[in-house]
Amino acid sequence: MNLHTPLYHYWKGVLPKELCDLIINLYDPIERTTGSIGIPAPGVKGKVMEQYRNSSVSGIGEPHWLYGIANYYMQLANQETFHYEIKSTQALQYSVYGEGQQYVWHRDSGNSPNQNGLIRKLSMSIQLDDPATYQGGEFQIKNFVDLLLEPEEFKPKGSIIVFPSMLLHRVAPVTQGVRRSLVAWFMGEPFR
Repeated sequence: MNLHTPLYHYWKGVLPKELCDLIINLYDPIERTTGSIGIPAPGVKGKVMEQYRNSSVSGIGEPHWLYGIANYYMQLANQETFHYEIKSTQALQYSVYGEGQQYVWHRDSGNSPNQNGLIRKLSMSIQLDDPATYQGGEFQIKNFVDLLLEPEEFKPKGSIIVFPSMLLHRVAPVTQGVRRSLVAWFMGEPFR
């Protein structure tokens, strides 16, 4: 990544509203847990620290047709913008933010590789709700000099954003309603 590389790649409202509703209808009834922080490795779980992240999440195991959608858009973003070497997809996650819930500023990638020698290189978030149905809950990214970006292109239902996992980002507190998203991470060998 250099100074001329865009910080994120997006598709505004690309997924049909009916598909977003189907995902919500499939995963809203499933039991969720409070989201943890940290990058889990096989046999190791992240820590639940509600002062940093208090949304509820459920994992989506492979194989699942949602992986095809996520991988398709990751490959497009990677070919057009990032040009990273990607080896695998980490488990997809369905995230729900109710009133008062948030995920503070954080990075999705750590400094050290997991047990397979891989790190998170690209992160993806798919917007499942119409922003008119909730308040707050803005997805925000900081660039390398701490300037705040709030991608307007990502707000419509069915929008997808892909960005380097090393960037600081957050979901601001939801003040009214419910915000739902589907997130994914794409793994590769550490940067050289």
